[in-house]
Amino acid sequence: MPNPGNTDTRMRGFASALGRFPVTLLTTSDGNAVTHHLLTPARQDFPNAALSLAHAVGAQIDVVDDPPYLSGTRVVGFLRADVHAPAVHATTRGGDAAETARRVETALRHRTDDTTWVAATLRRPRRRERRRTDRWYTHRLGSAAPVHHYRDPNAVAVTVTAGGDSAEQVRGVLSQVAAALPGFDIATRTRILRPTLTLTASVLLSCAAVAAVAALGSIRAAMLLAAALVVLLGCLVTGRIPGTGHRTVRAARRCRFDAPPLRRTVPARPSRGHPATENRNEKAATPGDYPLHLRVFLMGPGLLAGLVAPHSGAAAGQVSTRQRTAPAALLDPGVGPWIGHPDGLDDPQECDRVRLSAADMWRGVAAFGEPGSGKSALLAALYGWHCLERVTPSGRPGFPGRRNGLIAFENKGAGTTAYLRYAHAAGDQPLLVEAGDPATYGIDVFHVPTRDGRPLSVAERARVFTNMLVYAFADGEIQGRAYESLSATITAALTVTGDIAADAGLPVAHSPVFYAHVLCGGRGDTAAVDLARAITSAAVTAEKAGRPAAADLTEADTRLAFLFTGRVTEARRRDATESARRRLGELLAAEAWWTPNRPKVTWEQVVSGHHSVLINTGSTTSGITLDSRVTGYLSAILMFALRDTVERICVGWRDQGRATTIFADELKLLSADSADIIAWLHDQGRDYGVRKLFATQRDDQLPPALLTSVLDYGTVLWFSQNNPDTAARAAKDLAAGSGEGSWTPDEIINLDQYHAIVRATVDARRQPAVPVRLEFFGDRPDMLADLQGYRTELQPDAVDAPLVPATRGRR
Repeated sequence: MPNPGNTDTRMRGFASALGRFPVTLLTTSDGNAVTHHLLTPARQDFPNAALSLAHAVGAQIDVVDDPPYLSGTRVVGFLRADVHAPAVHATTRGGDAAETARRVETALRHRTDDTTWVAATLRRPRRRERRRTDRWYTHRLGSAAPVHHYRDPNAVAVTVTAGGDSAEQVRGVLSQVAAALPGFDIATRTRILRPTLTLTASVLLSCAAVAAVAALGSIRAAMLLAAALVVLLGCLVTGRIPGTGHRTVRAARRCRFDAPPLRRTVPARPSRGHPATENRNEKAATPGDYPLHLRVFLMGPGLLAGLVAPHSGAAAGQVSTRQRTAPAALLDPGVGPWIGHPDGLDDPQECDRVRLSAADMWRGVAAFGEPGSGKSALLAALYGWHCLERVTPSGRPGFPGRRNGLIAFENKGAGTTAYLRYAHAAGDQPLLVEAGDPATYGIDVFHVPTRDGRPLSVAERARVFTNMLVYAFADGEIQGRAYESLSATITAALTVTGDIAADAGLPVAHSPVFYAHVLCGGRGDTAAVDLARAITSAAVTAEKAGRPAAADLTEADTRLAFLFTGRVTEARRRDATESARRRLGELLAAEAWWTPNRPKVTWEQVVSGHHSVLINTGSTTSGITLDSRVTGYLSAILMFALRDTVERICVGWRDQGRATTIFADELKLLSADSADIIAWLHDQGRDYGVRKLFATQRDDQLPPALLTSVLDYGTVLWFSQNNPDTAARAAKDLAAGSGEGSWTPDEIINLDQYHAIVRATVDARRQPAVPVRLEFFGDRPDMLADLQGYRTELQPDAVDAPLVPATRGRR
């Protein structure tokens, strides 16, 4: 909702744009939600007035052919000026349209399913109405130049009408609405109309009776008169001969409201009066007659903003998101996967399906939503669609097709199961990698690929892994001496064989993380010294024998020199390795992940072979749990290693029609506390064939630089948010390109489960945001192919051969 100053200014623009025909501001409630309408005559569309009104109250214009049918209206009431009430003066200072909207919403709440409504019909006032009103208020307020909203140059003549299913209900609505309008200082009464006998009907009956008796003067005449009266009464009650009540209620149900009427007689002017003198008698002051028709009020346009503010009341946000139409580009059946229907459609058809552009997914898809809002279900369904494209490619331009590797990061067993169900339903064969379950495969992050196939030295591999740790741990935790110690000990640990470990008196067949931790004093200084000595001995032996491992062993021995040669004491060594020792110790909580006894594949195999891999770094599908901190470290390390692999071997992939699509339900785990890796995927990854679909709960979970990058994605979906600051930022993001106030925080907060506001890109053009009721496929993944328009039969060579393990162990 714009601030009150802007609201008044824009409402003046709305009033100044009115033509000579009346318009009606209508607010309806069905007991659950509130909707708002601007009704104009069919011969006038008032484009400028509608635009000004939308800007004034922070709404979006949706043009419809027919107004709502108010079928539940049984009683109609009008506000009338109570000219006998004492004069009061209320000010508009401090008036807030948002507060007025909340009070109007409260007034319209009821416990029935029938519609209750309130309408304000506006027209431009005549000059004589302005003059008469000015004289009347001048006397009433006791000032020659009163400060009052009626003096606004754009003031409008207004009638206020309400309807419902009972007279008591309508009276309550009208009285509460009158009290809610800031600065409305005329006492009012209500007049209720309903389809019953009217005064006119009674006069007609009396006339008919008199005429019949005078003409016949007999019992027979009386009987005929009684029959005629019964017939006439029946016609009046049923509306065959409509009285005023019938006509008014029928018109209101069809949203036909009369223009504010003119006063038929000239009102008596107010007079000041004077005391008695010698020459004249005392004359009492008289207020004069009410200057307008009793159902008409002259108001400043700012008073009416709260009647149609669509996002301020508790129920208003629930419906305001339904009154937006989906851009035609998102309804094109050939644009990409369909995700749902525009919100508010009672009977959506296939032509109403909202889709995301497959060709524009290079620009990224991001979803923000609180837990349980539906973002995880959306991501899993999009993963299922990508599986369908791999198994039965559509061949459409811009669609990923078969040469598209899928890598999904999860941290929950239930989420992993959802991905697996979609993959199996589509006929895909993903490799399941669960960090906490040694029975599944692992990813060998110590393997660093090269474009020419040349193996890297252990020092280069250790540097890459150390950079992974820098990324995974909090900013500033690994630097200076800690980085040097980690780089040196990991270099040495990568050369440890079973013979070297046995020579040092250590367990064999452990991971480089374990042996690096030993070298940092994790098992005591004696064990560290013994392992360093064993590495030195192995380097000397290998060099004398001319073995290929001599270069790596010599490099390792050289790197350890600053910790284990000369006059380096135990205390100095422990001080130099303290930070590195703590970091490695945390990683050892997942030794089942690092152990060489676990079968592993490499990122190079996954990416270059366009394979599908599900990586679960949290609680496993079998119930094994990992510490949440370890889950975060492993997720970030794997993301760094994946980006490094893509950068090394995927140059020019987009031009070659090859892709790697990355899914992540908790982007924060992959980003750690840095924006570098995820931002690289957006800024440069598209040239390397990277497609990314990420989700997170709130925007403030991401570093500011990363949030800026993610909000630059081509498609962003905002699910329900409870945090007001997050909702405000979401509204600002959605309003970009649509005008200030076109979306409000209340719309985000009031979204239901599996509902989202989607801003998408099609053919590199940003589309207007639209609220969507998402289709939930989770309980029927086997139907996804038919629902998305893919054939269900599988071809023998539908997908690549299952991914086979590249190595057992670290080397």
